[in-house]
Amino acid sequence: MLIVKWFVIVFVLLVVVAVAAGQLGFLQGTAPTDLGVRDGKLKPPSMTENSVSSQAALYPDHPQRQYAAIAPLALKGDGPATLFWFDPAANAIQVRSASRVGRGDMGVNRKRIEAVRAKLDPAK
Repeated sequence: MLIVKWFVIVFVLLVVVAVAAGQLGFLQGTAPTDLGVRDGKLKPPSMTENSVSSQAALYPDHPQRQYAAIAPLALKGDGPATLFWFDPAANAIQVRSASRVGRGDMGVNRKRIEAVRAKLDPAK
């Protein structure tokens, strides 16, 4: 019974420390300064499996090109009025989603873009 009591105390203490660290900002990533479109390109995919990009094919020698590849969003309505980057040459909306911390994302970024795609095309 004493072991269970100590386990509960240690567990609660760890939870309190984790919450406090999060509230103090110790568990936050740093916002990147190099986002956006530069010379018609989004930032390249991350060097680890934690990002997806509809422009991954533009980087044929990139080690994560195959993992990061995702189709651009289909154009719906007026391209220049969209909130994403409208690529007039491809007549599509180019996308990129990446985690700020960690080496992997367990598919979260791909799911995020696919959820946006589904909302843009509810017929599917």
